[in-house]
Amino acid sequence: MFARVAAERGVIRTPPSPFEGLRLPEPPPAKKRALSRETMQRILDLPPLPSRRAQFARDMFILSFSLAGMNAVDMYSAAAPVDGR
Repeated sequence: MFARVAAERGVIRTPPSPFEGLRLPEPPPAKKRALSRETMQRILDLPPLPSRRAQFARDMFILSFSLAGMNAVDMYSAAAPVDGR
């Protein structure tokens, strides 16, 4: 009878730990995305590209790669070098 009265009032009872029996599947291992030395050298050896936009994109990629993945926003907001650093 108590359960019926609670349901009529709109009270929904949940167990203390509703996700206790839930098991999430293991994600697949991450795929390696590192560039090989040969691929990077091929990018560096490309002749100037015909489009200014493509050339700028390539230059920004090389700069970002050379700076170990530093974002453009971080480069823009970086402080001036002090003693070469």
